[in-house]
Amino acid sequence: MTLEKHVLFLLEKKRQMSGKELIAILEEMKFTPQSIRNALAKLKKANLIVSVERGSYNLTKKGLFTHANYLPHKNYYKQEWSRQWLIVLVGIPEAERKKRDRFRLILLQMGFGLLYKGVYIYPWDVSDKLLTIIDELEIEDFVTITLSPEFLLNNIRADSFTGPNTAKKIWKLADLQSHYENQLPFLNESRQLLDHLSKDKEKTNLFILAQYLTIYALKEELLNRDPMLPPEFLPSNWQGIYVLKEMDDLLQQFALFLRGTPYEVFI
Repeated sequence: MTLEKHVLFLLEKKRQMSGKELIAILEEMKFTPQSIRNALAKLKKANLIVSVERGSYNLTKKGLFTHANYLPHKNYYKQEWSRQWLIVLVGIPEAERKKRDRFRLILLQMGFGLLYKGVYIYPWDVSDKLLTIIDELEIEDFVTITLSPEFLLNNIRADSFTGPNTAKKIWKLADLQSHYENQLPFLNESRQLLDHLSKDKEKTNLFILAQYLTIYALKEELLNRDPMLPPEFLPSNWQGIYVLKEMDDLLQQFALFLRGTPYEVFI
C-alpha cells in the first residue's frame, strides 16, 4: 500500500483528522515527515482530500470514490467455486490504444490470466464489476464476455499435468508462491510481538495501531496480487491460504488491544 493509500484509508475511517495526528500515525509506520507532507500536498492537488480547517483534512467525494476503488479483492479462498470460467475476449483497435492498454492492465490486476492474445480467463464471476469498467471506458463494442463450465480442448490444468494451459504457467504461481514464503518470517515476528504484548503492555497504542495497519496493508497487497484460484489448480504446498488466514488472525489479535482506545475507529 502506498503512502497516499494509507492517508485515504485513515481519512475514510475517521473522515476528519488533523495533520498532526496523521503524521504521528504514519511516522510510527516508518514514513518520514517530509514524505507525509508531500503525500498530503499531492492528494490535495488531485482534489482527493481537502483542508476544511487549518491543519485538518477531509476526503472529498472524489477521494471517497478513489478509496473505494483501492479496496482489496474479495478473499475467494473462502468461497466455493461454481466451476464456471469467466472468459473475456478483447479486440480493441489500435486507434483506442490507451483504452486498450488500460483495460488489459485492469484485467490483470483483477486476477485474470492471459490465455491467448486478447483472451483472458478467471474462475470467479466478477462480471458486474467488469461491465462497470467497460461502460466507464466506453469499449462495449470491442469486448465479448462469456461464462463457460468447460473447455472442449486444452482445458485449464493444475501444475501436476502437462499441456499448454497449466494454471502455474498462466498465473505465474511459482513467483507468487515465493512471495508468500517471503512473508513467513514477518508473520513469525508479528506473532512473537503479540506474545510480548500479552505479557508486557509497555508498548503504546500508537505502536500497536502501526503494527495493525502494516499487516492490513500487506494483506491488501497480497489479495490484490493473488488470483485466488480454486484448490484443484494450486500446488499441494500452496502457502497463500495459510498466510492470508494467519494475517486475519493477527489482525483480530492486534485489534483487541485497541478496543476502547481512540484508535479503535481505525480497526
